Amino acid sequence: QNQIVIYFDLIFKAKQNSVILIDEPEISLHVAWQKEFLDSIARIQKLNEFSKIIIATHSPQIVNNNWDITYDLFENNNKNMEGQ
Repeated sequence: QNQIVIYFDLIFKAKQNSVILIDEPEISLHVAWQKEFLDSIARIQKLNEFSKIIIATHSPQIVNNNWDITYDLFENNNKNMEGQ
């Protein structure tokens, strides 16, 4: 619970048009909170207007039903290597 409060506090305090990086937010978060994480961040983004957020995660619960906004680094790295 403390971790989620810290994340949201930092996001609220981010300067406008900044990029926010979050590494593995699923650590110490209950599965139910993981499922709500992106929706909560999207609501905060509307209030704060930071431009980008990058989240590194291994949790399908964090991604939930938002696979269309994901970027698989391994998959895209292999495509780049094949094109060289």
